[in-house]
Amino acid sequence: MKKQAVSEHTKQTLINATGELAAEMEFSNSSTRAVARLANESNGSIHYHYGRRKSALRSNGKRRVQNDADKRDILEIMEDRHNVQSTLISTQYPVSQWHQLINDPTLADAICDRLIHNAYQLPLNGESMRKMLAKME
Repeated sequence: MKKQAVSEHTKQTLINATGELAAEMEFSNSSTRAVARLANESNGSIHYHYGRRKSALRSNGKRRVQNDADKRDILEIMEDRHNVQSTLISTQYPVSQWHQLINDPTLADAICDRLIHNAYQLPLNGESMRKMLAKME
């Protein structure tokens, strides 16, 4: 593997580990060491790629479905679950922006048709995670 590919793999592994820890426990209770252990990387790799774990968490939050295969996978999951099983989606993006984020009108329509029309939407109020992280800095 080329050095750049290894570096990108390390970066993605760290982002995934940060997201997993944030989901399992409050972010403030996780540590750089715990992220590195879960990612099977060194503590220094977090600092090298992100400066600190807060930046890795921000990067985790900014990820979105970007390639066509991922979009088709989401549609397939939605088709399999439509009117059969419940599906919970949690996002910081309003439904009005989903077409823009998916960036494929046909797939966006199909995904949204299966999700939105029979959905209960629970918009949450309060401070955003971004603002909470800014206060921690």
